[in-house]
Formats: sequence, C-alpha cells, structure tokens
Amino acid sequence: MADSSLKARRLGDLRAVVFGSPAYFATYGRPEHPDDLIRHQCVLRHAEGSGETWTFRIGGRRKAVRVHGRFGSDSAAATHAAVASGLGIGLTPLWQIRSLVDEGTVEVVLEDFEDSKIPIYAVWPSGKIPLAKTRLFVNELAARLKRERL
Repeated sequence: MADSSLKARRLGDLRAVVFGSPAYFATYGRPEHPDDLIRHQCVLRHAEGSGETWTFRIGGRRKAVRVHGRFGSDSAAATHAAVASGLGIGLTPLWQIRSLVDEGTVEVVLEDFEDSKIPIYAVWPSGKIPLAKTRLFVNELAARLKRERL
C-alpha cells in the first residue's frame, strides 16, 4: 500500500472465471485451452476493461488472448443473462455468477488457465484500534469469503 501508515488484513481472494451455458457447450463444444476461444462466440463486457482481450496463465506465464463475439455490454447483468441464454462464453468474477453456477445455469471452464486471483483486504488507519464491532465484522466477512468459494 502506498500509505504505509494504514493497517490491513487480507480477507480472501476473488477468481475471474470463463463460463458458459450447458446449451452453448452442447452446440459448440467446450474450450479446452484459451486458444480455443478464437473458434467461439464470446460475450464481451466493456466496463471491466477486459473487452476483447482476456488474460490467462499458460505454462506459468500470463498470456493475453483476443476474443470476439456478437454481443457486448457494459452491464454485468446483461452479459450474465446473455451467457446464461446461450449467446456465448463470458468472463467475470466468480462471485457475480456463483448462484448461476450453483443452479447449473452456467458452467465454469478453463479453470486450469485462470489468471492470478484478486486479493481482498480490509484497511483501517494504524493509529486507531478497531472497535469490537469492526473486528467482528471483518472476521465474519473473512469467514464468509472463505465459505463462498469466490
């Protein structure tokens, strides 16, 4: 952290995942490698900055893969609905689609190639001792993040 006077506790990590609907995979097949995405329709989420380039970890190195698709939006809800309805394959933080995965509406693919996880921290000023209710909240949040498998 740039301001070293702050205290922080790591709460967990977030995964960005590639996902698609079972119907899409039944029709077009499942990608087995990030390079396979060139042969697939992808649903592009413009607001996240990922757009037409998705990053993966291949052989221990980061690799940017260009993707294309017939639908894109800056709305997470719209892109998730498009993927769930079979328009293509998407990329999003897992926590945003966890319920869709748990329901079987969408499936995660290319897990072996996921980019680095995104760390989540609770941060507070170092000069202050967090109130008991703040410590309790941070502990509960850390436990929930661990349970949720995000």
